[in-house]
Amino acid sequence: EDVGARAFAFAGFGSLLLNPSKRKGLPGLFNGLKREARGSLGLGVGMPIGGMGMLEFTFAQPVWAQNHDLRQRWQLGLRLNLSG
Repeated sequence: EDVGARAFAFAGFGSLLLNPSKRKGLPGLFNGLKREARGSLGLGVGMPIGGMGMLEFTFAQPVWAQNHDLRQRWQLGLRLNLSG
């Protein structure tokens, strides 16, 4: 019987800046974004929940992080299907 479970892989990349207006022009802004960037790769499994969405369990491995970052590798998530 097919329960509709699916396996998936993902990649994430992002960057945040505090006080971007204090950077010295575009070069300062881009250097700050590069310095604060983070990235991760991961795998997951999703199970449908009664036509409402998916219950997902994921594992991520940081590939670009800072020593002071808190790392949350395992995650349980709920993806809702809100289309009418």
